[in-house]
Amino acid sequence: MNVPAEAIQQVVGSAGDQDLVLVKFGAPWCGPCRQIDKELESLEPTLAGEVRVVKIDVGEQPEVAAQFGIEGIPRMFLVRNGKVLADEVGYRSESELRSWVASHQ
Repeated sequence: MNVPAEAIQQVVGSAGDQDLVLVKFGAPWCGPCRQIDKELESLEPTLAGEVRVVKIDVGEQPEVAAQFGIEGIPRMFLVRNGKVLADEVGYRSESELRSWVASHQ
């Protein structure tokens, strides 16, 4: 996955180099995106201080979605030190998300 450094910086913003950031691309009209938002909301308290979650609406920010090569949603990336560590496409349950994040911490 080759995402331009500028695109990552634009999305990740002020996260420290060592911070793990989960970037989720979706849209309000997308059923699986809304479901994964619920899973992420359930996870956020347990991830607080370890992982920052950034949600991007592909309809509101199509240029960012294009830079990340988004073709299907929901799509998630784990980013650290300005590099994409992993990406997933499609719905994932809370336990699947927890395992995915834990495998990259």
